[in-house]
Amino acid sequence: MTATWYPPAGKIPFAAVVILSGWFGVGFDARIVERVNASYLQAGIATLVVDSFTPRGIEEACSDPKLNFESVRFRVKDAYAAVDWLAARPDVDSSRIYLQGYSHGAVVAIATMDAQWPRARFPKVAGLVAFYPWCSAATKVAVPTLVLIGESDDWTPVKLCRDILDKSNLQIVTYPLVQHSFAAPDRDMAYLGHRLLYDPAAAEDALRRALQFIQSGK
Repeated sequence: MTATWYPPAGKIPFAAVVILSGWFGVGFDARIVERVNASYLQAGIATLVVDSFTPRGIEEACSDPKLNFESVRFRVKDAYAAVDWLAARPDVDSSRIYLQGYSHGAVVAIATMDAQWPRARFPKVAGLVAFYPWCSAATKVAVPTLVLIGESDDWTPVKLCRDILDKSNLQIVTYPLVQHSFAAPDRDMAYLGHRLLYDPAAAEDALRRALQFIQSGK
């Protein structure tokens, strides 16, 4: 993998967030990263934007079911490597490292800290933020987790997240009439029969909640 490092100005050590893009990679989600950095860097929080696809010659991971499954596994390993890299930096507070994912990246973030995965008990991750993930009822998140999802999402249905049996570390915020990819500025498209649509109000509220979640250490 490759990754782009965005450190904030000011006091160190600072909190850091690993950003995991959606199905189409970092280029497709560039506007999301711009909005996140405008908020987080000003708040003294660093970001590390991980690119798992470009070095592997992958354009997207949603149309091929086999790649969809395999990419979660190698992206989980990439997330662990990103956390290890951050934890070794003297300018990063290793007790305040977070994962933040979008769509496929949100699935990866949750899988990385699923207590049923071997390494989930060991990485120095304080919490994770998952924007519109595909959820599984059997998931057992090992750290505080904030899920932000639209109630009209027809790709990653909100019901699947509500059906997670172990909610001990889980907070779910839903947005009425909001669809998939709502956090991506200017997104308005259909793909594989699903609707992807930016919602400015939901995007602003979700980013505010994500920042608050990270700043509060939850």
